[in-house]
Amino acid sequence: MNPVDEAGAPRERILVVAGGVAVLLLVMALRVAHLTILERPQLSARAQSQYVERIHMAAPRGQIRDREGTIFADTIGMPSIYASPRYHPIPHEKRDQLASILGMPRATLDRKLDSKAGFVWLKRHATREQAAQVERLKLAGVDAILEGRRVYPLGTIGSHVVGTAGIDLRGLEGIELRYDRWMRGQALAHIAADPRSFVRACWLRVRRFWGLMPIEGASDQAAWVRYGTGTFYTLTFLGAIAGVIHIVRQRSARWIPSLLMIAGFMSVHLFYWTNIRMRAPLVPILAVLAALGWCRLLRVRGAGPSPGE
Repeated sequence: MNPVDEAGAPRERILVVAGGVAVLLLVMALRVAHLTILERPQLSARAQSQYVERIHMAAPRGQIRDREGTIFADTIGMPSIYASPRYHPIPHEKRDQLASILGMPRATLDRKLDSKAGFVWLKRHATREQAAQVERLKLAGVDAILEGRRVYPLGTIGSHVVGTAGIDLRGLEGIELRYDRWMRGQALAHIAADPRSFVRACWLRVRRFWGLMPIEGASDQAAWVRYGTGTFYTLTFLGAIAGVIHIVRQRSARWIPSLLMIAGFMSVHLFYWTNIRMRAPLVPILAVLAALGWCRLLRVRGAGPSPGE
C-alpha cells in the first residue's frame, strides 16, 4: 500500500468525524435557537400552567325582596365536588363507586379524570348526602366546596319580573339581569367582614399605580432597562413632589385643576384594578410638575417667572 494513502486515511477519518460533530452541534444550536426564540411564549405558558391555576369563585348573590320584605329570590350554599387529576390520579377501581355516588356515566367521569387538568368540576350543586359519601371514600384530590345556588321560594309567582340566574349566579333575565352587578358585588358586606384585606388591596393598588417599574413581566426585561426606568421615574416623582410643595406654598390657583385630576385618578384606582399603565393620562402633568420642582430645587430660572408664581 502507498505510504501516502496510509497517512491520508486517518486524516480523512478525522475530518469525517469532525464534520459529523460540527453538523450535530449546528443542529443542536438551531434547535436551541428555535426553542428559545420561536417557541418561547408557548413553552413559558405551558410551564406556568403546571404550577399556576386560576379558579373563579362566585361571590354571594344578594336577595330580591318586595317592599314588604317578602323574599322572591335567595342564595343557598350547595356543595360542588371537584378533583385535581393532574396531581392526584384517581384509581380505576374507585371510579365505579364515585360515578355511582355522583349519578353520572362512567365514561363521563373517565373523560374528566383523564384530562390531566389541575382542576375539574365533577359535579356542581350536588346534594349534601353526595358530598358526605364522596368524603367517606377518602380520595386524594377529591373534595367539595360550598357554592351559591339560586332558589325562588315563591316558585313562578312574579317570575316574569324577577327573572332567573344561571349556575354561575349571573343574571339571565328580569331583575336578576338588570341589577346583576349589584347583587354579585356585595362590596360593602365584604369590606365590613374583612377590613384588613380591603386595606391591603388598596395599598397594593397604590403601589402598582405609582410603581417605579412594571410589576408584570419586569423580570423579563434587561437590567439596564429596569434600572433606567426606575431612575427616570424616581427623578420625576421627586421633582413632582417638590413642584407640588412649591405650588402649595405659593397658593397658585391655576394648578388646582391639575392637582384635582391627579387626586381623582388616584381615588378611582384606589378601589379599582390598576397598574402602572393606568397613570398614562397623568404623565404630562407629572412631567410639568417635575420640571417646576427641579427648577426650584436647582434655582434655575428662565427669562420669565416660573409657572407657579
